[in-house]
Amino acid sequence: MTYGTTPSPRHGFNLDLGDDALNTRLNTGLEAVEELLITELSRGESFLTDKVTHLAKAGGKRFRPMMALLCSEFGPNPGAENVIRGAAATEMVHLATLYHDDVMDEAERRRGVASANTRWTNTVAILAGDILFAHASRQMSLMDLDTVAHFADTFSELVTGQMRETVGADGAGAADPVEHYLKVIEEKTGVLISSAAYLGARHAGASDEVVARCSRIGDAVGMVFQIVDDIIDIFSDPEQSGKTPGTDLREGVFTLPVLYALEEDSPAGEALRGLLTGPLTDDADVARALELRHGSHVAVRPSDFTLPARRLIAVIGPNGSGKSTLLTALAGLSDPASGALEVLGENPRRRSQRTSFVMQSIGVPQGVPVTVRDVVGMGRYPTLGWFRPFRKQDRDIVRAAMERMQVADLARRHLDQLSGGQRQRAYVAQGLAQDHDVLLLDEPMTGLDIVSARTIDDLLHEEPTRGVSVVYTTHDLDEAAEADHVVLMSGRVVASGPPRDVLTVENLDIAYGRGALHGPSTAVEDAADFLDDPAGGIRH
Repeated sequence: MTYGTTPSPRHGFNLDLGDDALNTRLNTGLEAVEELLITELSRGESFLTDKVTHLAKAGGKRFRPMMALLCSEFGPNPGAENVIRGAAATEMVHLATLYHDDVMDEAERRRGVASANTRWTNTVAILAGDILFAHASRQMSLMDLDTVAHFADTFSELVTGQMRETVGADGAGAADPVEHYLKVIEEKTGVLISSAAYLGARHAGASDEVVARCSRIGDAVGMVFQIVDDIIDIFSDPEQSGKTPGTDLREGVFTLPVLYALEEDSPAGEALRGLLTGPLTDDADVARALELRHGSHVAVRPSDFTLPARRLIAVIGPNGSGKSTLLTALAGLSDPASGALEVLGENPRRRSQRTSFVMQSIGVPQGVPVTVRDVVGMGRYPTLGWFRPFRKQDRDIVRAAMERMQVADLARRHLDQLSGGQRQRAYVAQGLAQDHDVLLLDEPMTGLDIVSARTIDDLLHEEPTRGVSVVYTTHDLDEAAEADHVVLMSGRVVASGPPRDVLTVENLDIAYGRGALHGPSTAVEDAADFLDDPAGGIRH
């Protein structure tokens, strides 16, 4: 669930609430908050401050500071020093949540500029958010202990709301999705605006009753604020909102507009329910006039195709047809010579951290002491980085991947001590260990023993049930026939679609020529011949 992102002027405030004296006090207060905000966030090393001030300098509505200043009007000391500190601290906390939220949502834009995770990396964005929490804590410590305790409760509620949203209504034990949603936004958004109202009234010297009422108003306003933002997420113009519409839907977050639409007793509601609660078939990969080269050789001539998400997709064709080159492009390891290619709506290079690529063969120098556990553990590096230590969570992920590929008992064995099938299972386990939503495998079952082939085949069919898009190349017509979707290649995409529509005699003749086809096949009805194209030879 995203937060408000409408860009605003980066400098200067000009609120008009219909009262000149009030306008002057609020605008002066907001300017003081802005000065304190930038001054505090500019503390530290230069390689930190440019990241930490990135979103603060991009603008924003400063809604939480404004709420604090408005509620301070109910006390005898509106705009007092600690009111300004409290207002700035709430904005720092808000900025920290934006950095972290953009990482979780994989958002590309925020406040009309590139998000921190896009401009730098997810790791940098997370660390910048952490530093913002540190800055907020420093300002709280300059106020009083009650404020520190108040913010501790606020932090706890913020994280609870985020966790509640992450585990979903079922995971949180909520019977009603709408009630679950309302609780989420109360904790994620309402609590911080409520906190701003509380701090403004309290540090202006308002009575306990007034402080409590301001806090309740802030909570309600915050929930309305989030509902409006969720509507913006669906219907916004990216140029005006500064964000990509549909982020919540792509992340599987059902906001209030969607939940009400799902309950709609109409053809539109029925269609939406089928789309969101049934088998999802939205686009995983989209290519338009895609041309790929392998060195100077044109491996894939201009082709158009669309692949479904969260499905098992087989890419089949003769040697040199462009299968491996296509997989390399999907992995973000090579760029199209022309045309366009998207993976889950993004450039493949931007998705590479969440895309696991298991190549057909990887040479292992004789005598190099690399164990199975070492190889599988490398799958965590795209998420952790090369120098961050493993946590228990990472070790558990590695262990689970080895168990799924039945190589846990080989964890201490060196790769050069393994059979070809065992080694291939270790590499597939490495792909599983990555935090992925796309899994690419280049001829994963070629030349394997029965146990290894069956283990990997089971994986191919299991991963889509876990929400993963699986794309693999094969020379085997029977394997392709068991996929959800088939791409038939011969220097271009000959056909793309369900196996029954693609693996026809006519299409196979185009891809292979009649000389490569013989004998009856039981793999696909209506396909009178089957493929006999042994693995090996030149691959592109």
